Amino acid sequence: MPQWTSSERRGGSCCHLARPRRARISAGLRLSAAAAAAATLLACWFLASRKVTALVGAYGRRYHSYQDLGGYGYDSKASGAQGSTLMPPLAWLYQDWEGAAAACPALLGIAAAALGGFVLQHCFGRCLPCQRLAVFYPPTLKAGEAWRLLSHAVLHSDLGHLAVNLLHLLNTLDLEGVVAGTGYPACYALGTQQTARLAATATAYAALVASVPYFGAMFEGASALCFGLDGALLGAVGLLLGAGREPALQGFLQVRGWYAAVHMGIDILRGCSSPGGTVGNFAHLAGFVGGLCYILAFLPALGGRPVPTIPCLARGPSGGWEEVECLAFFTPHYSAPVSQVQSAAKAVLVLGAATGLMNALLLRRAHASADGYSVLVKPPSGRAGGGRQLGGGGGAEDMEAALAASLQTLAEEERRRRLPVQ
Repeated sequence: MPQWTSSERRGGSCCHLARPRRARISAGLRLSAAAAAAATLLACWFLASRKVTALVGAYGRRYHSYQDLGGYGYDSKASGAQGSTLMPPLAWLYQDWEGAAAACPALLGIAAAALGGFVLQHCFGRCLPCQRLAVFYPPTLKAGEAWRLLSHAVLHSDLGHLAVNLLHLLNTLDLEGVVAGTGYPACYALGTQQTARLAATATAYAALVASVPYFGAMFEGASALCFGLDGALLGAVGLLLGAGREPALQGFLQVRGWYAAVHMGIDILRGCSSPGGTVGNFAHLAGFVGGLCYILAFLPALGGRPVPTIPCLARGPSGGWEEVECLAFFTPHYSAPVSQVQSAAKAVLVLGAATGLMNALLLRRAHASADGYSVLVKPPSGRAGGGRQLGGGGGAEDMEAALAASLQTLAEEERRRRLPVQ
């Protein structure tokens, strides 16, 4: 989620907006040709290589010897002498494409939407205002354009941004479902509906929270969504380990945890290397917290079974100690009553979302037209930006003008706040 400001155009990840028009057209044509060639090759591969897919699947299954026991999909004995290599979930697309599509339709659908959004944004941006319609710009919340809280996840500033997020997203497929024969445990899988709700919650929550300190930024990318999935994975596995239901997961986490850590590290380093990296990393952290709190607040079924609990002592209404059901996180030493954990997690989600909404709707004085960037509210004449509307294509010049007007409005508001009260 890069921060777009006028002073960062030439050095940030969105520097393509400042290129000359001829260079943009040439780059768009090259990208269109590359996308068409890639689509043709993929279509040929999927239509004419069922034997190749079967061979790849058989080759991949050689690396997996975990058995599906007891409905959990993990064998504690397999973590010992057999010592098979755990392939990342991305390999499922080559081992068993049909099985992966059946087990993980929500996350694969998000990946396809991100790929399609990138093509529309960079290949047809001159004729389709997809970027103007989908990017999340906090002042547009006053116009009621709430869809931006989710739609910005399908936009990406460049091909590297898209590739990193797609790899991160596809390597969390195991959170939604598990393909048989891949060696992954199904005990922490959330299912399609819960995964879709989790993705929406983490994406919107990260955008709202990050908009509080960075109200003048524009947000795009699925990085916060990916961090939310990692937070949910940590929460689900932590609850299972704390209850002692799946001790074999400890060995699995040593491998699976590295996959998540590597992807999170790449996103954080990429954010630190860009001029707007602070807002990106802040949104990533908010997405991680949102995903973790979703699991603790709503306690969705894990692997089709209720979240396990342990008995513990807590003070009752009378002030005495009573035995209640508690949630334990990784170890019974870190346990608390279910009601307290749910209340705390819901409070974090509600407080973060409410703070973002109050900041945008009440505290900030930006007009609902967002200095001409809103598609629902027209800017009044005489305001910053001169009441000029953005062009239908959402080009670089229009976006630059809207950003300059917004920055001027925010600067004036900041100066008013600093004036002494007389």
